[in-house]
Amino acid sequence: MHKQSLTKMRSSLVSIKNSCRKALFRCNHASERLPKRKVYRYLMASSVLILSIIGITNLNSFDMLFETVNPYNQIVQERRLEVYGTTDQNKLTRSRYVTTPSPTTEKGGSDNATPTANSLTEEQRTAKEALHKLGLTNLESYVFDKRFKLYRKKIIKSPFKDKKQYHNSLGISKKIKIAKMCKLFYGPVFKTTARAFGVTENYMAAIMSVESSCGKALGSYKLFNAIVSNYLFDRRKLLWETQLKCLSWMADKGYDVYVRSSKQGAMGIPQFLPCSLKNKGFDLNYDGRVNLFDINEASASMALFLSSAAELHIPDKKLFLSNYDYNMEAALYTYNPSSWYVEAIQKIVEALRDAEK
Repeated sequence: MHKQSLTKMRSSLVSIKNSCRKALFRCNHASERLPKRKVYRYLMASSVLILSIIGITNLNSFDMLFETVNPYNQIVQERRLEVYGTTDQNKLTRSRYVTTPSPTTEKGGSDNATPTANSLTEEQRTAKEALHKLGLTNLESYVFDKRFKLYRKKIIKSPFKDKKQYHNSLGISKKIKIAKMCKLFYGPVFKTTARAFGVTENYMAAIMSVESSCGKALGSYKLFNAIVSNYLFDRRKLLWETQLKCLSWMADKGYDVYVRSSKQGAMGIPQFLPCSLKNKGFDLNYDGRVNLFDINEASASMALFLSSAAELHIPDKKLFLSNYDYNMEAALYTYNPSSWYVEAIQKIVEALRDAEK
């Protein structure tokens, strides 16, 4: 019982820290357009700390607070009114990432036709039965989309036999160049993220270069197809069942479930799985959705994920900072539990540090 109480206390403290960091990150973005940004930032930070001491630790409470007093939200609303003529989110023209397509029938059928059991293909029938067993009825309609397709043999086995082959295919020298360019272009964003979450610019640039080549390689698969295929053909049923439930949450929130992804269902610049988006996604502009294809929200979500994982391993801040690389290595294992991946990130970070000297 004593260990359980300590674990709950530690997780609650981490959630409070993450809430404060989210608030500070929004304050930094808002203060860039204010004359006395330092005064405003410290006032907001002190108010967040007071509220956390009082007991308001729920993220929704913080969102409600900053939605009313944060001038960045007012700037967003004014910009929406200027561009779209309205501030109502339901009437706004949504982007390609957050637009939910209307489910269509199978190939060759009309949009108004109702699919029957005889008109379904074998793949559609298999996927529909699996989703029905899990109780995810809101995802069954996406099976009839024309883009639906199951990836069978491409997902089961990894194409790499050893670490050397993985690093050669990854191209460490090429990724170092991409990380330098990424750091050059998005340096101000990374600096703001580093102040709020404690994740340095080198780690942010290194991870983005490996995951998506800093937003240039976002995958050639479809998210819904990849997650369903992994659930049907992969041995880790519990993992992909959880991801399917998070995908159902995304569909309810209005995300496009047929967005571009990798063959493992990772999407966006940080290559998040659906559950990572649900748990660690950072909605910076208060539009109700996390756009992982936007560099601001993608970097904030990635930094929130890494800082939360690192502090769960090392709750003491002084101990964390005294051995920063070791703790970040532990956080990287939660991001991608592969020693080959972690070693590649560490090599790129060392190269970026050498370039700064």
